[in-house]
Amino acid sequence: QIRKLRTDKGLPLRKVAALLDIDQSILSKTERGERKASKDQIKKIRDYDELLNKTENDINPGLNLRKRTRLYKKS
Repeated sequence: QIRKLRTDKGLPLRKVAALLDIDQSILSKTERGERKASKDQIKKIRDYDELLNKTENDINPGLNLRKRTRLYKKS
């Protein structure tokens, strides 16, 4: 299930491991079911999943406005 969350977003294992501050080999083994995640790792993964599910507008509301303004000026 962890791998599916990552691959659905098109993210490489090394990037997710670095962002979660989890060793890449540990995350890989956890994804394959060869190792159980610690409570701390589960919390990091859950928090990261919640962040990924937010829209770009939720994270940076001014970004879309700036993009629209820039596109309007080019027309």
